[in-house]
Amino acid sequence: MMRYATLFVSESTMLIRVASLLCSVLASLVMSSWVSAEPVQIRHDGLRLNANYENDDAAHEKPVMVILHGTWMHHDTELPTYLQDLATYEGYSSLNLSLSLGIDDRKSFMNCETMPVVGSHQQAVEELKAWFDWLGTQGHTKFVLIAHSRGGAQASLFYQTYHYPGLERLALIAPATYEQARVTKSFENRYGKSLAEQVSLFQGLDNQVEPITEAAVLYCTFAKVSAEAFLSYYLPTPNKHTPSLIAKIDIPTQIFLGSEDPLSDRLMEYQSEFINNPLISTHLIEGADHFFRDLYSDELFEAILDDL
Repeated sequence: MMRYATLFVSESTMLIRVASLLCSVLASLVMSSWVSAEPVQIRHDGLRLNANYENDDAAHEKPVMVILHGTWMHHDTELPTYLQDLATYEGYSSLNLSLSLGIDDRKSFMNCETMPVVGSHQQAVEELKAWFDWLGTQGHTKFVLIAHSRGGAQASLFYQTYHYPGLERLALIAPATYEQARVTKSFENRYGKSLAEQVSLFQGLDNQVEPITEAAVLYCTFAKVSAEAFLSYYLPTPNKHTPSLIAKIDIPTQIFLGSEDPLSDRLMEYQSEFINNPLISTHLIEGADHFFRDLYSDELFEAILDDL
């Protein structure tokens, strides 16, 4: 049966939490003085991909921690940066990467007012493979993939696609779910347009890869978007539903949910899809929202280490 762990802090232990938080802050200050993750860049499919790489030669017998951000984020945002600091502090090599989203040398948030939306959901799979292959050239043979939000679904799709040798564990932080009826309702309520009509429009375009159409997409009220990108976000294919992607997964997989994140309740609506897989454990972190800031990141990283 699925293991379900609640990381709970009651009022009677609030002082302990405060003291721990102060220690965490001090540790962060110490880490910031010596963490030396270096920017690295590889080329893939005509694009320059960016990441921060921390290599500990003494830790090559341990798995390298590969960290993937959520929707349209990048590797220098708060959660992936702090997770990489924690990995370094605990003596692990790590790679904190940015998906290109179809943008050459992307180093910032996806700004749909100035950037075309051309990166598809499934594009992450091949970019992850490119980074794993690069890590192999650096001497790494064992991997843990830590992924947040949409990245959790993309990480699951990557494993389902490649069963990459040496990938020993997934740690999915608030991973995404997908249900067509819910997505349709959300799109139509937010933008006042028929999603079916938009899908039909994009499916009918001869050019599926160039950003030649102006449309609402994800967080953008108005953007230039390619048909390939739009359809990847608003159709069931590719699979973006983490519960079904991990239902029969054959490596240990941890799911981390925050008690203050409404998306946690949504994922648990689908727990029947994976509850019978003994390799999946679900951890509820009391007090955390979708972004698991500060002490909540410490708690989830400790849980990752406990199961290694």
